[in-house]
Amino acid sequence: MSIDEQSGFPESMENGEEQAGESENGESRFRAAASRAVRAGKSAAQRWGRQSRVVAGNAKDRIQDDPVRSVVISFAVGLTLGALIGRLSGRQCQ
Repeated sequence: MSIDEQSGFPESMENGEEQAGESENGESRFRAAASRAVRAGKSAAQRWGRQSRVVAGNAKDRIQDDPVRSVVISFAVGLTLGALIGRLSGRQCQ
């Protein structure tokens, strides 16, 4: 029986060193994963920004091409949303 086994702490120094190495490895994997997530988020935000500019440009062109139709559609959407909100708020009061 070795001295470490008699004390009840077998190979305590080696286990501590292994745990420290595992902790550093886990930390580096976490940092790498976080970095990948940030890069993916940035690229998605840039892609959505480009798409929204295209959609806004298309909407602007459609409004200029047919303004009466745009006003009628906006009125219908506003009326529908107003009726829906009014109905929902009326149910909450009762």
